[in-house]
Order: sequence, then C-alpha cells, then structure tokens
Amino acid sequence: MSIEEDNKARHYQLIEEVFNKKNLDLVPESFAPGFIDHMPVDELYGEKGTNFTAMLFNAFPDLHWKVEDMIAESDKLATRITMEGTFKGEYLGNAPTGNKVTLSMIIITKWQDGKEVEEWAVYDQLVLYRQLGITPLTP
Repeated sequence: MSIEEDNKARHYQLIEEVFNKKNLDLVPESFAPGFIDHMPVDELYGEKGTNFTAMLFNAFPDLHWKVEDMIAESDKLATRITMEGTFKGEYLGNAPTGNKVTLSMIIITKWQDGKEVEEWAVYDQLVLYRQLGITPLTP
C-alpha cells in the first residue's frame, strides 16, 4: 500500500473511531505527541485538543462526520467532510438550542510515521453560528 493510501485509511479510521464512535482512548495512537490543530477559533495542542473534542461530543452527542472525498499527496491529505449533529450541550460558552446542524468542512492533515502531526480545519463559522442559533463572537 502506498503512503498516500495508508494515510487515507488511517484518517478514515480515525474519523470513524474517534469522532463517530467517540472513542477518545484512540487519541494517543492516532496523533503525534507534538500534534497541532489550526482551527478557526484557536490553535489546539495535546490535551487542549482532546478537551476540545470532548466538549464537542458533549455539545453534539449525536455528532456524525461523513467523509465525502479524500485526496492524498505525499504526507498530506485533504478530506471533505459533512458534519451533522444536534446542539444539546454547551458549546464555546453558549447554551444549547436543540438546533440541528449540517456543516461542510475541509480538513487538511499532515502525517508522519502513521500519526497525524498537523491539521488545518476550514469551515464557515457564520453558517455554523446561524444554524446553532447563537450570536457569533466578535473580535
């Protein structure tokens, strides 16, 4: 299997096991120790990233990520995902509204030795906030 195909398989498994099955025990074996996540709201490192993911699972207990496309080149992978869930728990300090959310995301990941070392998530925050029924944060 090529490195590109191996990275695609690992990322698909990570999405299924960690995000769809909510198995945070797999985080250490999926992410490199120095992993950094460049998100629109913050840059997440190590335990801060795990805590954010746990908060996401609490805010959207029925969270589901559907992989639409994956494109790989060398150590990088671009994945188009549709995220769906119901806003039932606190999210970034906002009380739940019970609203359903469907959000398209592009996630670019960098892989080394079978682990994710860096990630860039791109999504429309305004679309997310409107669907959640909350007021966007202002700078």
